[in-house]
Amino acid sequence: MLEGMFVRAVVAHVFDRDNFDIDEVIGVQNIRLQDPVALGVLAAQRLGQEFATLAREAAVVVGRRNFGYGHPHVQSTTALRQNGVVGIIADSFTPAFWRGSMSAGFMLVACPGIGDATRVKDTLEIDWAASQVRIGRSSKTLTFHPHTDFEQRLQRAGGIVALLADEQNRMSAPAGQHHNV
Repeated sequence: MLEGMFVRAVVAHVFDRDNFDIDEVIGVQNIRLQDPVALGVLAAQRLGQEFATLAREAAVVVGRRNFGYGHPHVQSTTALRQNGVVGIIADSFTPAFWRGSMSAGFMLVACPGIGDATRVKDTLEIDWAASQVRIGRSSKTLTFHPHTDFEQRLQRAGGIVALLADEQNRMSAPAGQHHNV
C-alpha cells in the first residue's frame, strides 16, 4: 500500500514546539476515557474550530522534533482519527510513540524540516515511492525517512492485530491461495 502510494492531505494543525506530549491533544485528565466520540470532541475543543473544520477530510497534523513525547497513550491518536486525521508528519518522533502508533495502523511520516516548512491549510502531497513530501503552497519538496518493510506491512494491514490475522490466514490457506500482506 505504501510503496507507490500517493496521498494528498490538508494540514489541519501544526504543533508549534519540540517534544510535544501527545496527551495534550485531549488533556491528561481525560486519559482514561475510551469512547472515541468523546475523545474526538475533546480534541476538537482543545485544538480549535479551524482544526475541527479542516480535519473533516483527509487531513494530517504536523509536528516538530521528538513528537509524541511522554506516554504514548492511544487515546490521543484515536481522538485525532475520530476527527478525520489520517496521519501525523513530524520532523521526528519519540521511539515509543512511533512503535505504538505504527502498531495501531496510524500513518506516521518522519520528515526533517516539515515543522518549519508548513502552515495550517497547506496541501501536502506524500509520495511513498519517492519518500518525498511536496508542500503545495511553496512547491517545496522534502525527503522523508522511508518505512521499513515491516512498517509498510503494518500500514497496509491497518495495524498489528490485522497484520497478525492476515498472516495467520495466509499460513492456514491451502497451497496456491496465499495472498500477500
